[in-house]
Amino acid sequence: MYQPSPSFQLVSDGGKILYTIFGVVHILLLMGLYQSYLITALLQPGDPYPFRNLEQMSAMIKSKEYQLLESDGGNWVYDEIRTSPIFSSLRQALEKNPAVMLTSDGELVPTAQKGKYVFFSQIDAYTSYQLQDYCGFLTVMEDLPQVTSHFLFQKNSSFVEAVNKKIILQQSFIMRTYTKYFDSGFNTGTKHIICPASTIDDITPLALRNCAGIFWLLFIDPCGCYNKERGQFLQSINQSINRPFLRPFDEMLPQLIGSSTLYFLIACIAAHKEEVERHLERGKEFLAKAQFADALNSYHAAIELDPTNYQTFYRRATVYLAMGKSKSALPDLDKVVQLKPDFTAARIQRGNVLLKQGELDAAQQDFDSVLSVEPNNNEVAAKVEHINELRQMVSNGEHFLENGEFQEAEHYLSKAIETMMWDGSLYKMRGECYKHLGETQKAIADLRNVAKLFSDSTDVYLDVSKLYYSIGDVEESLNQIRECLKLDADHKKCKDFYKGVKKLAKMREDLNKLVSKQDWMGCLEKGQSILKAETKVPSIQFDVFRQTCKCNLNAGHVREAIQECSEVLKNQDENDVEVLCDRGEAHILNEDWDAAIADFQKALKANEEHKKAREGLQKAERLKKQAGKRDYYKILGVRRNANKREIMKAYRKLAQQWHPDNFQDDEEKKKAQDKFINIAAAKEVLTDEEKRRQFDQGIDPLDPQAQQGGGGHWGHHQGFQHQGFPHGFNPFGDGGGSFKFHFG
Repeated sequence: MYQPSPSFQLVSDGGKILYTIFGVVHILLLMGLYQSYLITALLQPGDPYPFRNLEQMSAMIKSKEYQLLESDGGNWVYDEIRTSPIFSSLRQALEKNPAVMLTSDGELVPTAQKGKYVFFSQIDAYTSYQLQDYCGFLTVMEDLPQVTSHFLFQKNSSFVEAVNKKIILQQSFIMRTYTKYFDSGFNTGTKHIICPASTIDDITPLALRNCAGIFWLLFIDPCGCYNKERGQFLQSINQSINRPFLRPFDEMLPQLIGSSTLYFLIACIAAHKEEVERHLERGKEFLAKAQFADALNSYHAAIELDPTNYQTFYRRATVYLAMGKSKSALPDLDKVVQLKPDFTAARIQRGNVLLKQGELDAAQQDFDSVLSVEPNNNEVAAKVEHINELRQMVSNGEHFLENGEFQEAEHYLSKAIETMMWDGSLYKMRGECYKHLGETQKAIADLRNVAKLFSDSTDVYLDVSKLYYSIGDVEESLNQIRECLKLDADHKKCKDFYKGVKKLAKMREDLNKLVSKQDWMGCLEKGQSILKAETKVPSIQFDVFRQTCKCNLNAGHVREAIQECSEVLKNQDENDVEVLCDRGEAHILNEDWDAAIADFQKALKANEEHKKAREGLQKAERLKKQAGKRDYYKILGVRRNANKREIMKAYRKLAQQWHPDNFQDDEEKKKAQDKFINIAAAKEVLTDEEKRRQFDQGIDPLDPQAQQGGGGHWGHHQGFQHQGFPHGFNPFGDGGGSFKFHFG
């Protein structure tokens, strides 16, 4: 340990002793530091973070290991994701693995606990407050996890107050520690769950390199009382902290304290205050330009540096309110009142928020506090008077609702909601009124507002799902019941209802596919299955009739088609254009021209541009005019929707029956010739797709005058020579030349 070099010789024994002592101190100090780092390394946990930066996160979302959560409320980050080049890799990942959209910020944390999810949250957003009640969440900030160090004291230790006096509050990183561990006395005013040992904050070691600066500043003694309290402090530290590697650091503290450090601190504090002012000024500029997201960022930074400035909290609350985020504004207003109880503007603002949330007693307390110092404030006095009126409105609404007088209850509740628009209980009661009054859509709207205002809304989503089901909107009913299960996957009532709705939704989907495939008989069978499965909800049954009306029409079941279309028009929408057109077509098949014309006219009245209705009306009118002329379907005795096989079968039977060779009497033979010619003409028209299409449109393709737009019809009196028939028509064969009857 003592090996002097030739250039450094200590002559006196005192010098040698001092040199030896100096070496021993250095060895002890170095060994202490080495021990601290060694134990810290041994206690360092494994890396719990699934990713460390944006690129890694994007890759894991792209591979579907994680999924991004986003809420309707959202924040500025999601706007940046859609536009900023910084998030280009994340946008590409989201193309393969889209984000899960939630209806409110309150759903983010409960949903994230159920699977591998990622979500962005601002530091002071509602989700950040929620995290205090949950365990097992990792936070990544600015592409790296936040390094956390702990000050550990015995709970309710008498030395906590002495330590507080030593912390320089202006230093931002000390202030965060002060607020989190000392100022609240281990009571932050929120419910805390005892988390398992795997929680990140519990296992992050108090590494020397992370906390040296904090302890260094902690022991600066500008008031001159360090030496007096040193013994008490060290004794308390050693008793309270169960981490052995702190002792070597405690031994080196005296070496760190010196007058030069104090001057350095003064310079840091001055620079710190300038930075806070700069953020506040920028926030003010952004707020004046209505650039709320930028203003929030500036106020976030200012509060991070100095969380004792009540004006900063007040300004940030103002920004939140301008953005319609009252839940985020209220904690800031609480902080303002805590820091400066006589700041009446904050009390008025908080009272207004509480009033809208329906917290009438708390709002009145704020307004009364303002009136105690500003008794002539007429605006606030009017608010207090209005609170009394609101209490009466709510009381009346509750009374009438309990007594089943729903119209009166709805009146008073609606009046109260005009002011208390963030009170979910009022929407819930009014929704109940609307349900009993048969105004289902209004009831749904109110209950959806309740779901947005309350984070735990499983029963609300169940009610909304049932309401959608009651009006036949099975798909939206399924969406709402899924929202219930997202909040609580084991909710028995939601699970049971979900199974039934999902089954019915699948059957309806199959029915629509059969219609699109023109599988008319399959459509009718599936429709019957749905009607058997759901016998209590008329809206769902009428939706089935809407489809089976079309299927019966195309399957040739004219009477059933007319009946089902009529049920839909009678009980749902009498102006449903598609159903009117389907019934009009069924009336045409039934040869009820006037009824068909009436349906198509009504459809055109509902929608003047509807092509199918316009063409149907023209067709029905032509067929009505054609009714006095030759009807090829009646000649063969087949339906208008008969297929080619049915037409040929009818033709052969009639041709055999009325062939002129079957008759001997001249008069009967003449009559048979006429019938035989008409039978052959009907076969020619109805077996030719184009000619049949013309005839169905009201035009006789064998009538020259009809082809030229004239009237009249073709008769048998035009002769029997092949060359003499219109369009080369020959009822007796395909050969050329003339045909001669053999009468025998």
